[in-house]
Amino acid sequence: SKDEMCVCRNASRGEAAVSAIKAETGNENVTLQHCDISSLEDSRNLANFLRGKPVHCLINNAGVLLSERQTTVFNKKEVESSFAINTLGTFAVTETLMPNLMLAADAPHAQLGKPRVVTVTSGGMYTAPLESCDFDPPIAQAGRNFDGVKLYAMHKRQQVALTEHWHRSYPSITFVSMHPGWAETPGVQNALPSFSAQMQGKLRTPEQGADTVVWLASLPSDAPELQGGALYFDRQQVRKQLWFGFGTHHSEEAIKELGENLHKYI
Repeated sequence: SKDEMCVCRNASRGEAAVSAIKAETGNENVTLQHCDISSLEDSRNLANFLRGKPVHCLINNAGVLLSERQTTVFNKKEVESSFAINTLGTFAVTETLMPNLMLAADAPHAQLGKPRVVTVTSGGMYTAPLESCDFDPPIAQAGRNFDGVKLYAMHKRQQVALTEHWHRSYPSITFVSMHPGWAETPGVQNALPSFSAQMQGKLRTPEQGADTVVWLASLPSDAPELQGGALYFDRQQVRKQLWFGFGTHHSEEAIKELGENLHKYI
């Protein structure tokens, strides 16, 4: 059995998840570590806790869709909360754990295969262009202009672009992104109650939504299906833009600019 760590913001929900994993898999080597990824301090504490230990697979799954503007302090800067979690948090956790991923790529740890990072995005990103500079746009402001759905789509587009950025920057690690489709989860129920009610019985189960995550995490590192920088859905590599575009195509320069601007926060 392999060591697995659930990194969670909510301790009680994390403990329940760990207990469920142990009961279902029989793997007792599952631990829980607290980390609120909207806090750079928490991400750094996680990295310090794992200092000197290889990380063979990191799954970025934390995310939030808000109905009104909230703010938090990220590395002494006040930022909009969904940006702090969806984009900044994903970026900070991955960057602070990069030494652990690099360690897993070195002998003797490399015998387990090339380390990888799987980032869970959303099909909503198909409607959003890449914003690489303005991280607090008009739709993130308080009041009637706030649009949590569009913000969420924008952040998920940024995650797909970051996967490409990391793929080019760290060739010894495999970076992929995936979107799970619409699944009946507490997150969807809380963020989109009307949509969830209208689609009751028609959405995917959480297990169906997670299937491609598990598949990507467990594929042999030399599997031809595993392509660094790619986006996946239902175990298949898919396009990152719709055929008619919505103006969502982005350049390598924009992706590089996104990475550079996010680095300023950490």
